[in-house]
Amino acid sequence: MRQEKNNAVHTRNRIIEWQDPGAVREQADGSSVLDIMQAIRDGKLPPPPIARLIGFHYVGAEPGEIVIELQPEQSLENSAGTLHAGVAAAMLDAAMSAAAGTLLPINKRAVTTDLKFSCLKPLTIDSGPIHVIGRVVDLAERSAYAAGEVRDGAGSLAAHAVGVFSVITSEQTQSSASRTAIKPGVWSTIRRTLDAMAG
Repeated sequence: MRQEKNNAVHTRNRIIEWQDPGAVREQADGSSVLDIMQAIRDGKLPPPPIARLIGFHYVGAEPGEIVIELQPEQSLENSAGTLHAGVAAAMLDAAMSAAAGTLLPINKRAVTTDLKFSCLKPLTIDSGPIHVIGRVVDLAERSAYAAGEVRDGAGSLAAHAVGVFSVITSEQTQSSASRTAIKPGVWSTIRRTLDAMAG
């Protein structure tokens, strides 16, 4: 391994700023998740800190569907020179959970209880802009089921996921949310949805 004498030449930095999420929740008090996501999309509310950390933007917010866009950059790379798979997984989780929330009453939220994620091809900083879509497949009283996909700038499917989300009251925390029982047959419904999204 070659030892560089001056690592400062190769040093990069990135400054991340975000708004206090508690203050944003107070500002959005009384709004539905759909209203909140549309306000974030339109720049009327700041995005959650994870969006600032990764660098993605909410560009679509409709009932049951959220669209995220990322222009990938070097700080998201792993040592192999590709984007870390956790970036795509985090964006899928953000899009699918928010999509589930858009169909809930004002006092309800959706929190992740199960996430199954598959990479189909690597993404790089030259892959962008990257688009992530989260869609609700099924909604029950205590749980929501969603599917998501990641597409590169050429529109090629790079990753997909399915998730189960507990429906909780907005005062509950994720740790107090009960484990959601998966409904029989829901995975076949999700698989058909993923096949349709990929086609």
